[in-house]
Amino acid sequence: MHRALIATLAVSLIAAAAAAFATTASSSGHTAEQLMNAGWECVTPPGDNVHCTKAIEELGTAPRVTFRVFHVVTGEFLGTEMLVHVDVFKGEPCPTDPPSQEYTDLRPILGLPYFACHRYDSPF
Repeated sequence: MHRALIATLAVSLIAAAAAAFATTASSSGHTAEQLMNAGWECVTPPGDNVHCTKAIEELGTAPRVTFRVFHVVTGEFLGTEMLVHVDVFKGEPCPTDPPSQEYTDLRPILGLPYFACHRYDSPF
């Protein structure tokens, strides 16, 4: 009985999430503007691209925060960036971050207590 209830709740949550995302996606993908209209927060760090997340209010305290990143001029979706808080970062490699394949320490760059793993060709 308990498993059936959990399974039903999980299916309901997945369906609700899919319906919510469908309103922000188009045949060519989503844009930063569409995400903002859906309640996401977007920021543009100095000298960088537009970063959008649902968890901006947790920035600084959340163990992990994921951003969707868009080109600052063209609006093209570039990829994602995962931030790992300094308290939980263990020095692991970031095989998707060209060219270093290492996390970027954001403390000296942006003053944020995170290491960033880019899943696109980032200037940092």
